Amino acid sequence: MASIVRTLGKSAFARALSLPFTAAATVTTTYLLVKEIGVEPYAYVILVGALFQLIPFADLGMGAVVVNASSKRLESRELSSTALATAGIAFRTLSFSALVIVALTVLIGLSGAWPLLLGLPDELVGSAHWAIAVVLLPFAISIPFGIGQRILIGEGRNQVVSFIGIAGPITATVTTYVLLKVGVDPLVLSIATPMGILIVSVACFMLALRTSGWRFRDIIVVRRLRRKPKLWNSALPMMVISITVPLAMQSDRLVLSHFSASWELSEYSIAAQMYVPCFSIISMAAVALWPIFSRSGSASLPLWSKALTSLGLGGVFLAALFVLLVGPAAHLITEEKLTVQLDLAVAFGALLVVMACHQASAVLLTSPRHLMFQAVCATIMLLVNVGLSIFLSSVLGASGVVWASVIAVSATQLIPCIIKAQQFMRVGDELVSV
Repeated sequence: MASIVRTLGKSAFARALSLPFTAAATVTTTYLLVKEIGVEPYAYVILVGALFQLIPFADLGMGAVVVNASSKRLESRELSSTALATAGIAFRTLSFSALVIVALTVLIGLSGAWPLLLGLPDELVGSAHWAIAVVLLPFAISIPFGIGQRILIGEGRNQVVSFIGIAGPITATVTTYVLLKVGVDPLVLSIATPMGILIVSVACFMLALRTSGWRFRDIIVVRRLRRKPKLWNSALPMMVISITVPLAMQSDRLVLSHFSASWELSEYSIAAQMYVPCFSIISMAAVALWPIFSRSGSASLPLWSKALTSLGLGGVFLAALFVLLVGPAAHLITEEKLTVQLDLAVAFGALLVVMACHQASAVLLTSPRHLMFQAVCATIMLLVNVGLSIFLSSVLGASGVVWASVIAVSATQLIPCIIKAQQFMRVGDELVSV
């Protein structure tokens, strides 16, 4: 088996290679928005554009099931049939989920609740009732096609997913430029990110069909099987994780919009935009281990130990770069209208290290029983994080919500999952060679 360092390195290198393109596109999008509409409207455009991260339950936890099934597809004909059946059930289920998302978005708009929920300023209230539904439509369409990324990851092709992902930010930049030229309502500019997600999801889905030898008809047609795949044993706890973890992180913007000044929300937004690509290097590297851990189970101690060390060191390195560069970068791309203070930069750096260390355990504990454990940890983390964010935002400002995440993730996810991972691997009699 390839060494853990080489496996992580290949995946991280692919993400790092694509990062300059995605970073350039993200910076360009930020520059265009701040220049044309100003700092404060920019913050709310990003808030609305990131709403899809607050409704991660749309995935229904199916992604984890598809990854696990795809990772074992080539082991036997039966497992290959199971993988296809799993992908088909997931696609049809997620298509229904997409319809529900669209319906809920329209209903909230008709009720006039969006301005209150998001803390929108008066000048953006008028268009919120219809614009947010338009913004979220591409994201809803992308939901069922998202299984393509999971199939590729399960097959060990996450490097390919990284390269295709370049199309997302580039699409967002082009969309932003065109819409600014057309002169649309500011909130409609938020559609740029969901459009990028849709393009990437469809491209990955088409490639996954090609690499697996499946046809689209194979996915959408209901097949009779001797033994139906048990999706919900893993999907339900994964859905809880998919709800609680992004909700905890993305709720920071909502807390700041309600309890802090608008300039602090703007400062947080631009720092968070730069944090995401840094963390994506770590997360994409860790995802490369998912199919390996899925096949090896409790015999993964050497892999996990090296992964924990490698990811932790990678997190420290990226955190140092982030702290050094985020302030000058924000100053440059906003034409000196906005900067990121050192306290906020250090807080995001600490979060990057904590999240990096947690990834090794997160991709190891993916059996139904262990996903349930992670779901409990994630739920507790959400409750702790939101409470701390509200308190610390009034004390520390924008950095307070990030430190709340650092404390919550460390205490309720990182440490408990490390302990659980060690307990799990003690029962293994066979170790994976590295």
